[in-house]
Amino acid sequence: MSLGSMRPLLIALSIALPLTASGQGWTLLENSPFHSYRFEDAAFVSPERGWIVNGAGETYETQDGGESWTLRSQVPGYLRTTAFPSAGLGWVGVLFNQNARLYETRDGGETMVNVTDRIQPAIGGGVCGLFALDETHVFGVGEW
Repeated sequence: MSLGSMRPLLIALSIALPLTASGQGWTLLENSPFHSYRFEDAAFVSPERGWIVNGAGETYETQDGGESWTLRSQVPGYLRTTAFPSAGLGWVGVLFNQNARLYETRDGGETMVNVTDRIQPAIGGGVCGLFALDETHVFGVGEW
Protein backbone atom coordinates (compact mmCIF):
# COMPACT_ATOMS: atom_id res chain seq x y z
CA MET A 1 0.00 0.00 0.00
CA SER A 2 1.50 3.31 -1.00
CA LEU A 3 1.34 6.47 1.11
CA GLY A 4 -0.87 8.01 -1.55
CA SER A 5 -3.48 5.29 -1.09
CA MET A 6 -3.35 5.71 2.70
CA ARG A 7 -3.88 9.48 2.67
CA PRO A 8 -7.74 9.38 2.56
CA LEU A 9 -7.78 6.99 5.52
CA LEU A 10 -5.42 9.17 7.55
CA ILE A 11 -7.42 12.30 6.82
CA ALA A 12 -10.68 10.55 7.65
CA LEU A 13 -9.29 9.36 10.98
CA SER A 14 -8.03 12.80 11.92
CA ILE A 15 -11.42 14.36 11.14
CA ALA A 16 -13.39 11.65 12.91
CA LEU A 17 -11.46 11.76 16.21
CA PRO A 18 -11.98 14.72 18.59
CA LEU A 19 -8.91 16.28 20.18
CA THR A 20 -10.21 15.60 23.69
CA ALA A 21 -13.07 13.65 25.16
CA SER A 22 -15.12 16.85 25.25
CA GLY A 23 -14.15 17.74 21.66
CA GLN A 24 -13.24 21.29 22.77
CA GLY A 25 -9.52 21.23 21.88
CA TRP A 26 -6.22 20.62 23.61
CA THR A 27 -5.82 20.86 27.38
CA LEU A 28 -2.47 21.63 29.00
CA LEU A 29 -1.96 19.31 31.95
CA GLU A 30 -0.62 21.13 35.00
CA ASN A 31 2.11 18.57 35.74
CA SER A 32 3.22 17.90 32.17
CA PRO A 33 6.98 17.97 31.50
CA PHE A 34 8.47 20.85 29.54
CA HIS A 35 11.01 20.82 26.70
CA SER A 36 12.01 24.02 24.95
CA TYR A 37 11.70 22.45 21.49
CA ARG A 38 9.11 19.66 21.52
CA PHE A 39 8.25 16.12 22.50
CA GLU A 40 8.50 13.79 19.54
CA ASP A 41 6.53 10.63 20.29
CA ALA A 42 4.40 8.78 22.82
CA ALA A 43 3.64 5.12 23.48
CA PHE A 44 0.95 3.81 25.83
CA VAL A 45 0.36 0.22 26.97
CA SER A 46 -2.88 1.19 28.75
CA PRO A 47 -4.92 4.37 29.21
CA GLU A 48 -2.88 5.06 32.36
CA ARG A 49 0.67 3.97 31.53
CA GLY A 50 2.80 5.53 28.82
CA TRP A 51 6.07 7.13 27.81
CA ILE A 52 7.11 10.21 25.86
CA VAL A 53 10.49 11.12 24.35
CA ASN A 54 12.08 14.41 23.31
CA GLY A 55 15.03 15.90 21.49
CA ALA A 56 17.00 16.40 24.70
CA GLY A 57 17.43 12.63 25.05
CA GLU A 58 14.81 12.38 27.81
CA THR A 59 12.25 9.64 28.38
CA TYR A 60 9.32 10.38 30.72
CA GLU A 61 6.75 7.94 32.06
CA THR A 62 3.21 8.41 33.33
CA GLN A 63 1.27 5.88 35.37
CA ASP A 64 -1.86 8.01 35.78
CA GLY A 65 -2.89 8.87 32.24
CA GLY A 66 -0.69 11.95 31.97
CA GLU A 67 -1.67 13.71 35.19
CA SER A 68 1.96 13.40 36.32
CA TRP A 69 5.22 12.46 34.59
CA THR A 70 8.53 11.09 35.89
CA LEU A 71 11.86 11.49 34.12
CA ARG A 72 12.99 7.88 33.64
CA SER A 73 16.21 8.27 31.66
CA GLN A 74 18.41 10.65 29.71
CA VAL A 75 20.71 9.37 26.97
CA PRO A 76 22.84 10.92 24.21
CA GLY A 77 21.02 11.75 21.00
CA TYR A 78 17.81 13.27 19.74
CA LEU A 79 15.04 10.83 20.72
CA ARG A 80 12.59 10.74 17.82
CA THR A 81 10.29 7.76 18.36
CA THR A 82 9.31 5.13 20.90
CA ALA A 83 7.40 1.85 21.03
CA PHE A 84 6.43 -0.18 24.10
CA PRO A 85 4.64 -3.53 23.65
CA SER A 86 4.55 -4.07 27.44
CA ALA A 87 5.13 -2.16 30.67
CA GLY A 88 8.75 -3.27 30.86
CA LEU A 89 9.96 -3.68 27.29
CA GLY A 90 10.40 -0.77 24.91
CA TRP A 91 12.58 0.82 22.23
CA VAL A 92 13.57 4.36 21.39
CA GLY A 93 14.76 5.51 17.96
CA VAL A 94 17.46 8.18 17.77
CA LEU A 95 18.51 10.91 15.32
CA PHE A 96 21.78 12.85 15.07
CA ASN A 97 23.97 10.34 16.93
CA GLN A 98 26.53 8.32 14.97
CA ASN A 99 26.96 5.80 17.81
CA ALA A 100 23.36 5.22 18.87
CA ARG A 101 20.41 4.68 16.53
CA LEU A 102 18.29 2.47 18.78
CA TYR A 103 17.95 2.04 22.54
CA GLU A 104 16.15 -0.76 24.36
CA THR A 105 14.75 -0.88 27.88
CA ARG A 106 13.61 -3.91 29.82
CA ASP A 107 12.70 -2.03 33.00
CA GLY A 108 10.12 0.49 31.81
CA GLY A 109 12.61 3.15 30.75
CA GLU A 110 14.85 3.30 33.81
CA THR A 111 17.80 1.80 31.92
CA MET A 112 18.40 2.40 28.21
CA VAL A 113 20.85 0.10 26.41
CA ASN A 114 22.28 0.97 23.01
CA VAL A 115 21.29 -1.93 20.71
CA THR A 116 22.21 -0.28 17.42
CA ASP A 117 24.39 -3.26 16.49
CA ARG A 118 21.19 -5.34 16.14
CA ILE A 119 20.21 -3.33 13.05
CA GLN A 120 21.60 -5.40 10.17
CA PRO A 121 22.66 -4.25 7.73
CA ALA A 122 23.80 -1.10 9.50
CA ILE A 123 21.95 2.08 8.55
CA GLY A 124 23.50 5.42 7.73
CA GLY A 125 20.90 7.62 9.40
CA GLY A 126 18.74 7.51 12.48
CA VAL A 127 15.41 5.86 13.29
CA CYS A 128 12.37 8.10 12.76
CA GLY A 129 9.52 5.71 13.45
CA LEU A 130 8.89 2.54 15.43
CA PHE A 131 5.91 0.21 15.81
CA ALA A 132 5.95 -2.78 18.15
CA LEU A 133 3.52 -5.46 17.07
CA ASP A 134 4.45 -7.49 20.15
CA GLU A 135 7.57 -8.22 22.23
CA THR A 136 9.40 -9.95 19.37
CA HIS A 137 8.26 -8.05 16.27
CA VAL A 138 9.32 -4.40 15.98
CA PHE A 139 9.20 -2.38 12.78
CA GLY A 140 11.24 0.74 12.19
CA VAL A 141 11.70 3.35 9.51
CA GLY A 142 14.83 5.30 8.76
CA GLU A 143 15.66 8.95 9.03
CA TRP A 144 13.07 11.15 7.30
